[in-house]
Amino acid sequence: MKLNNPLAFIDMRAVGPKGAPGNLVKHSRLAALGVIRVNVDGSKEARHFQFEGRANWREGVGFISTPFADQSEEIRDLLYGCDFAGFSLRRFDMPLLAEEFARAGHVAFPSETARIINVQSIFHLKEQRDMAAAVRFYLNQDFNSRHPSGDALYCLQILERQMARYPDLPENVTDLARFCSAGKNLADFAGLLFWDAEGRLCWNFGKYNHQPVLNNPQYLEYFLKDSFPFQSQYIAAEYAGIDSFLSRAMSAIQ
Repeated sequence: MKLNNPLAFIDMRAVGPKGAPGNLVKHSRLAALGVIRVNVDGSKEARHFQFEGRANWREGVGFISTPFADQSEEIRDLLYGCDFAGFSLRRFDMPLLAEEFARAGHVAFPSETARIINVQSIFHLKEQRDMAAAVRFYLNQDFNSRHPSGDALYCLQILERQMARYPDLPENVTDLARFCSAGKNLADFAGLLFWDAEGRLCWNFGKYNHQPVLNNPQYLEYFLKDSFPFQSQYIAAEYAGIDSFLSRAMSAIQ
């Protein structure tokens, strides 16, 4: 791989409240940052930064300190002029890194012109993750799109192989379903809603992700009027006690 700029491979650990309101980046702080800087000449420099900040979200205090600022100059010097690489960087890691630099007074660093290589994207684009790939991987046979049972028999056979291959998979359907939903107790088929540990119905997408449905009445109103799946809307409306939704929705789909 030919480099025009140094390429910084980064990995980070963050702390923050579960179900933080609004943008999760705004309510998180870096706890650790690992960097491997590959220079244009091929030389490498590895650094690890540990931050000792404490948080007290339960009592509403927020973060007591922002220790990233104490080492921000050193980290900025290390990353100056770099492009970036890592696994799934765009959604959280790079926005949080930029947020921490801004809090430390280094606005607009890293530069918006820095290029990002997402190793996860290459993996997903180059290695198939569809039914045909699963049939080849687990069943060691070619996928037949004209199979008389469609994908159903393939799925049955693949699940049997997965249960045998991965001994840590839950044996019962309840726990296995939760494993497939990243540990969440999803409330609807589309996965737009989930039940939290306190039995509250919460959003599982969008700008209010992880917040209780009842905390955002205007967003709930938008959700019930827009073209979301009926089942998801019905569950939200029933939970919120909006009796008028069902009659309105039924007349709209008839």
